[in-house]
Amino acid sequence: MVANSLFCYYSRHGVAKFIRLLLSTIAICCGFGEKHKVSTSLECLENPYKPQYNGGIIVNPELQNGSQGWSKFGNAKVEFREFGDNHYVVARQRNQSFDSVSQTVYLEKELLYTFSAWLQVSEGKAPVRAIFKKNGEYKNAGSVVAESKCWSMLKGGLTVDESGPAELYFESDDTMVEIWVDSVSLQPFTQKEWNFHQEQSIYKARKGAVRIRAVDSEGQPIPNATISIQQKRLGFPFGCEVEKNILGNQAYENWFTQRFTVTTFANEMKWYSTEVVRGKEDYSTADAMLRFFKQHGVAVRGHNVLWDDPKYQPGWVNSLSGNDLYNAVKRRVFSVVSRYKGQLAGWDVVNENLHFSFFENKMGPKASYDI
Repeated sequence: MVANSLFCYYSRHGVAKFIRLLLSTIAICCGFGEKHKVSTSLECLENPYKPQYNGGIIVNPELQNGSQGWSKFGNAKVEFREFGDNHYVVARQRNQSFDSVSQTVYLEKELLYTFSAWLQVSEGKAPVRAIFKKNGEYKNAGSVVAESKCWSMLKGGLTVDESGPAELYFESDDTMVEIWVDSVSLQPFTQKEWNFHQEQSIYKARKGAVRIRAVDSEGQPIPNATISIQQKRLGFPFGCEVEKNILGNQAYENWFTQRFTVTTFANEMKWYSTEVVRGKEDYSTADAMLRFFKQHGVAVRGHNVLWDDPKYQPGWVNSLSGNDLYNAVKRRVFSVVSRYKGQLAGWDVVNENLHFSFFENKMGPKASYDI
């Protein structure tokens, strides 16, 4: 019955849609029903979403059953609170970064795990990480800059080298804040399931039906023509960050340029690299890297004009204020942008200005916009 239905669908709709239907049918027949959820939320919300995969292997993922499955980690005080219909757990009175809330899970060697949780801190903003402790080793499963008065989604994942129990906990270097946790999910996938979901995504987002017509020099169809197509380059951007150590390393150069169509420089275009000493600019390394990638047809994204994190300014910038800072910023912008005009795929103009506010604190709340 299934075979007959598939044949009729193929006859009506063609090969591309037929393949997509076939993949869906295989998913139902072969137990691949739990689809990998690639979506995430970048907004800080008043209430968290339901846990993905209904929590997966996490016990009591929505904290509806109080402390069931959860305990303290380190020396934190743990409380279970509710606001309206929302239940969550709070780690407070934290003295160490790892003072938190914890749950023990069993991780299997051959599986791939996708993890998510919704987090909030009691005041301001603070980076929070999800950590899995196993046999004395610590696996970082993801991080997010959590905020007060709204919930932020952390999305990540992990694999392990050996099967066994592991402790999940959350940590933050800011020990002054409480860590609030809700809607936690840990979902395992086999490699076969993961690959299948990848294929589904590829067929949905990266493939389509193409009709090729072979003709002779006069435009007449060539009967029974044999056509061979070899893809030599990806048709969509696929890239990776790179550092200056690629230059002159033939094996690394070949490996990188055969795989990626776009790149961005880790540090070499940043202000702290091009103007270590005030007024003395040096673009030689960035220039050499850009020349190399242009020769190999790899597009470069500019990273970055400015960075809003106070830790990543040139050493001499932090002491500037007023007109001195304004003039230094203006000079930097015109210098780097004009130098690479027309050579880059785009720019990170003010990096991480949603996380930090160095220029806003120094130059006013509209600094990033004005820049």
